[in-house]
Amino acid sequence: MQDRKHVQEWLTRGDHDWQSAQLLFKAKAPTGSLVLLLQQACEKYLKGYLVHKGWLLKKTHNLAELVDEAIEYEAAFDTYLNLAHQLTAYYFETRYPPGAPKEYSEEEIDNLTRRAGKLITTIKESLGGSSPA
Repeated sequence: MQDRKHVQEWLTRGDHDWQSAQLLFKAKAPTGSLVLLLQQACEKYLKGYLVHKGWLLKKTHNLAELVDEAIEYEAAFDTYLNLAHQLTAYYFETRYPPGAPKEYSEEEIDNLTRRAGKLITTIKESLGGSSPA
C-alpha cells in the first residue's frame, strides 16, 4: 500500500470535484461543466484507489483504462466499464473544440450522476470510508 497521505490527497480532490458536480446538478447549470466534474471526480477516486493498491501512477484521463486496472484488484469494478467509456467520451467532447460545448438531457445527466456516485461509493467502501454526500 502506498503512503496514506498521498491516497487521501487523491480522494480529497475527487471529493471537491464530486461536491462541485452536485452543486451544479442541483442548480441545473450547464451540463458540459457538470460532465467534466463527474469525469474528474471519478478519475481522481480511481487513481486514489489504484495508488492505494500499489499501482504506479500514470497520466491518463481515460476512465476505461483506470477501471480496467481496478478490475485487476476487484472484479466488481467491471460494472463501471460502460460508465467509464461514456464519461471519457463526454469529457473529450465537452473539453476540446471543434464546436460548441455539448449539452446533455436532464435524464442523461441524472443517470450519469447516479452511476458516478455509485462508483465513488464503491471506492470509498473498498477503502473503508463512507459514501459521497
